[in-house]
Amino acid sequence: MTNTRPISFSRKLSYLLLLIVVLFILIESIASIVYYQKNGKNILATVALVKKVQSRFVSRPAITNIDSHQFRIRPGANPQMIQTLLHETKQALSFEYAAWVMYKSADINGKYVNVSEFIRKSIPEFSNTSSDSAITIHFFGGSTLFGVHAADNETIPSYFATLCKEKGIQKNIRVVNYGMPTYFSYQELMLFFQLLQEDKKPKLAVFFDGLNDFLSINEASQKRPMLNHYFKTIFNAATTVNHAEALESSFQHSFRLPSEDSITLMSKQLINSYLKTQEHTRTLAKAYHVQTCFFLQPVPFYDYTGIIKDPVCDKNNRPQFQLIYPELEKKSTTIPDFYFLGHLLKEEKGYPFADALHYSPSFSKKIAAAMVDQMLPMLQQL
Repeated sequence: MTNTRPISFSRKLSYLLLLIVVLFILIESIASIVYYQKNGKNILATVALVKKVQSRFVSRPAITNIDSHQFRIRPGANPQMIQTLLHETKQALSFEYAAWVMYKSADINGKYVNVSEFIRKSIPEFSNTSSDSAITIHFFGGSTLFGVHAADNETIPSYFATLCKEKGIQKNIRVVNYGMPTYFSYQELMLFFQLLQEDKKPKLAVFFDGLNDFLSINEASQKRPMLNHYFKTIFNAATTVNHAEALESSFQHSFRLPSEDSITLMSKQLINSYLKTQEHTRTLAKAYHVQTCFFLQPVPFYDYTGIIKDPVCDKNNRPQFQLIYPELEKKSTTIPDFYFLGHLLKEEKGYPFADALHYSPSFSKKIAAAMVDQMLPMLQQL
């Protein structure tokens, strides 16, 4: 009778580890063929493949019906109010020519959305009931400051005016919302300069940026408007232009990421460009005796722990934000009028977004509160 000795646990473990190594080598070999990449950091093809698959799984929001989501962020809202708000928002998001800055949002006189000559209406416009002796603050930014899918009383500047009163600031504050869809910091500098030339000078200029400066990676890095590609198509077209297709192509061109080899270099260029624009804005403001504040805004691509469960926000992989935001957070600790709000989405439990990129009313109020808190000493001394 043969006496078979049992295989020891250590030998079983050795066999298992050997099997895992062999399987990994096999998978890596297949992945290298299926997903070849030339990367300066020598990332394994297996890792790159996993990241690619992962980004595909989270690239689409759970629901795409923005209309239905409006009732989530406004419980008990009147359906007619939602329908009108969405219709007026769509009207405001059409563009018209504007000298020096290329284009602006179309003027609209609606029930919930009102825009006239670059200014989105704020409700309230003043922190106190009287408009006498008001200190004017101009707010500059993109569509998140403008308030896409927000009523006039749900924008960041509107909440700012309300919160100034609630915080007990005695001086009367007047807010003016110059937020403009697709604008980034350099375009805002051009608009700021234009307003100063027209003697529209505020006591304080607040710049709220980050999303468009670093999302529009191919245009902002060259200090070109996000819709630059669209307008070039119009002017260079020999035949009739399909505006919807040309506009979509412009956004795709603007957002298209460079190769993984160059994403780090491009991110450094964007940081330098943003900070240089900041410095130019300060120099201009100082010449006109205007105080400045710069806020780096929260975005769904950075430090948003609830992104997977969020029903509407953009879940596409935007790796530049992971490189840019930590560096700018460090810079904000050394620049007196520069504030980092990039962590506001951390541990957020509600619905911070009204659509893929734009804030819900409750989160806009949270941002406004953070801005007032940071600016409180300055506001009390104005």
